[in-house]
Amino acid sequence: LAYEARESGNPIVRPLFFEEAAPFTYGSSCEKQFLLGPALLIAPIFEPYQLQNNGDDKKAFLYLPNKKQTWYDFFTGEGYQGGQTLADFQAPLWKLPVFIKKGSILPFTKATNHPNEITYDRRQLAVYPSEEPTTFTVYEDDGISTSYEKGGFATTKISQELTDTIQISIEKTKGSYYQMVFERETILFVFSKQPVKEVFINGQKVT
Repeated sequence: LAYEARESGNPIVRPLFFEEAAPFTYGSSCEKQFLLGPALLIAPIFEPYQLQNNGDDKKAFLYLPNKKQTWYDFFTGEGYQGGQTLADFQAPLWKLPVFIKKGSILPFTKATNHPNEITYDRRQLAVYPSEEPTTFTVYEDDGISTSYEKGGFATTKISQELTDTIQISIEKTKGSYYQMVFERETILFVFSKQPVKEVFINGQKVT
């Protein structure tokens, strides 16, 4: 997202009108929730509403933009149609109201405290398939130097499309940087409402 911000000017943290430009999203009603990049919608609890002794509470209301879009509760997987307001949304102590947009491709990595702890021998991607094809470009550099200003970085384009099957494509990585790790394990977390019957990798059926 920082790479996208540098290249396009789109901020990392975004108001809801990036997803739906309308009088409602421009107003103050949506000022207590935000988008994190194009995929995640986060609606923090700012003040107690129906706070319980064990710390559980509810979000009085939150808005999911874009009536043509589906949003999934990031923790439970339950789907909600966009273009609606959810009232008294359950927010137990363990679960912040976080939603992920259908069609999103989300890279994961383990939490680190500083760049020297980052490891590159494994890449993890969560894919939320949609009938509308989507892409996401994973950016990486050494995380320490400014060599990216001279071309020391790499990008990998990833795409998905849902037809009668879920199709995920990972293109060849372009570019390189100092001490880049070329041999990696790839783990895909694929969100599916139906049981998986068959898996093919590069056209070959696998168990």
